[in-house]
Amino acid sequence: MSYRMQLDAPVAANVRRILGQQIDRARRDLTADDAVEAVHQFRKRCKKIRALLRLVRPALGKQFRVENDRFRDMARRVAAARDAQVLGETFDRLLDAYDDEIDRRHYVPARPRLSAAGGESGPPARPEQAVFDELDAELAQARAALAEYRFSADGFEVIADGLARTYDRARTAMKQACANPTAEAYHDWRKQVKYHRHHCDLLRDLWTRPMKARASELQRLADWLGDEHDLAILAARVEAGRQANPDNRSQQAVLTLIDRRRSDLQRACEPLGRCLFAEKQRAFRKRMVQYRKARRRA
Repeated sequence: MSYRMQLDAPVAANVRRILGQQIDRARRDLTADDAVEAVHQFRKRCKKIRALLRLVRPALGKQFRVENDRFRDMARRVAAARDAQVLGETFDRLLDAYDDEIDRRHYVPARPRLSAAGGESGPPARPEQAVFDELDAELAQARAALAEYRFSADGFEVIADGLARTYDRARTAMKQACANPTAEAYHDWRKQVKYHRHHCDLLRDLWTRPMKARASELQRLADWLGDEHDLAILAARVEAGRQANPDNRSQQAVLTLIDRRRSDLQRACEPLGRCLFAEKQRAFRKRMVQYRKARRRA
């Protein structure tokens, strides 16, 4: 049992166990032969760690901010290597989505081959080994800091508060994105959905099948929102190239196709999101607490 809360164990013991395991795995991620994939896995690990911290935030107090910032900043230091690779992958997925309807010859000339610095050509930038070494040292410090964690409260009430707070953030972000569909609003919604999805993983023992089903649907929503965000970044990069060369027809064709795909994704996200976040915060929290009480009687 790794990324899962043991509901009968103290909150502090759960947090130290899970964070310790995730930090150890993050250190192993950094030793992978493929540097870009190593960065990808490392960043995913940091997001899972930050999700757990959010789940127990009500009991961590000021320490939450210190530890959350620690893992956020570590992930940001290597973000460019992965982000550069994602642009090319996003372009390819865009054409694949409409493969039966388009002539690729009109689009392929605009395919970006972008380095992490935003220039043309070249593979994704590989972080220097020194960066990996520094991250490994910081992870070792983060693991040592686990012993210093102090919790102001314990029990499922603490977890329920953190769970409900993150749920409500995702619900609010959904409403804002649907009312004002900007790239920034959808990106914020995606971040909150991913935190809530990790919380459902952590708490799947509340009621395994429904929680796993919820996590699966949240992942589907997060994937669509992730694609929407990647397309927004791709559009900005292609638009920058079009500004430098206004007569480039392939770039304009790509921008038109991006707009179409983003609209399709947004239309798919809204009904799924409204199903997943139909309850108000208080009702959702109450339902989770009832799951816990029923499980204890079983």
